[in-house]
Amino acid sequence: MNNIIVSGLMVIIFSPIATFNSVQADDAVCEGKTQIDHYMVGVANLTEAAKTLAAQTGITPIFGGVHTGGATANFLASLGNCQYLELVGPNPRGQADNDMSKQLKTLNHPTLLGIAYASHDLEGIQKIAHIRGLTVGNIEPGGRKTPTGQQLNWRTLSFNASGGFFIDWMKTKHPSTSTPKGLKVTSFTIQWPHAEDLKSLHQAIGLDLPITQAEHGQYSLTLEGPKGSVTYSSN
Repeated sequence: MNNIIVSGLMVIIFSPIATFNSVQADDAVCEGKTQIDHYMVGVANLTEAAKTLAAQTGITPIFGGVHTGGATANFLASLGNCQYLELVGPNPRGQADNDMSKQLKTLNHPTLLGIAYASHDLEGIQKIAHIRGLTVGNIEPGGRKTPTGQQLNWRTLSFNASGGFFIDWMKTKHPSTSTPKGLKVTSFTIQWPHAEDLKSLHQAIGLDLPITQAEHGQYSLTLEGPKGSVTYSSN
């Protein structure tokens, strides 16, 4: 797992709004959509963060597994419609740290680190970046093991100018189909320097997100569950 810095935001390389108890989209429905794939919230203590989310919203995320290298792990909860929430933090049973786990341990509160966009055409995204003269990363493999030992695999593409990164789940079952449901997104905003440039780029890629002008990049996400709501921000 790698990390990048996006306009001052730490982003981990690891749409329609869902309603309570909504039926989860199957893998066939997820294929081909370019939209937000998941929201990444960094925490210093995964176990405590999962308990807090459950108390605030009434939805208990499940342990997703350990990332390659063993230093970080995650808890997951579905947002429906091929989207999910990822709480990412140091592996509770990890024996060694890496740069990311060390950074996560310094967080004083849950922090919205960034967003991942879903795409099955990472090569096409690269071409759009090159045509526009924008810096874009290489397509990199990623993965983690579930608690049952199942190996999940994906590809990612870092693309700072997009305000996030892109992920292709390939043949892996999308996490939104197998994680606890009941949360919905009630608000998500992006504040960004040169907001109009970001809107133009998103339009070329096939994204339509609320973006406003700001001096520095910032995300804000509010989720609602049957017992209450929670807001995560990038600062």
